[in-house]
Amino acid sequence: MNKWVKKGVSVFFAASMVMGCLAGCGSGGSGGSDGGAKSGKLIFLIWDSGQKAGMEAIADAYTEKNPDVSIEVQATGWDEYWTKLEGAATSNTLPDIFWMHSNQMFKYADNGILADCSEIINESDYSEIAVANAKGSDGKVYGVPKDKDTIAFLYNKRNDFK
Repeated sequence: MNKWVKKGVSVFFAASMVMGCLAGCGSGGSGGSDGGAKSGKLIFLIWDSGQKAGMEAIADAYTEKNPDVSIEVQATGWDEYWTKLEGAATSNTLPDIFWMHSNQMFKYADNGILADCSEIINESDYSEIAVANAKGSDGKVYGVPKDKDTIAFLYNKRNDFK
């Protein structure tokens, strides 16, 4: 599977997750230089089994529009995920699509393991922080934002809950 096919599918997944729709994503299986998938089986690795059904639904929507592509979503627990990913990177057997954490980004981007997505990502579609988290040291975009973490801390001044 060439890098444009992988990029096209990655962009499709991220756009689907971020925008919540499939309209306009993918290329309908053209296989052209626009990143559309032609054929093949892709492996999509995630670290949260609770999101597996949602990722499979997105994969199914993509493969419905691109019937020559199949996507297998694999979920591995957080602790094992990074060991598995590092081993796959070392042996040049990384999955076609996988989640990346900003704490790990430079390790993979700066070692030439990730594809440059700069030309196929419209940075204005995402928050500045999300795009910054997807950039390597060279300023190129190596991923497509999927989530935005928001952490809230609640404090009850009355302290009447136990």
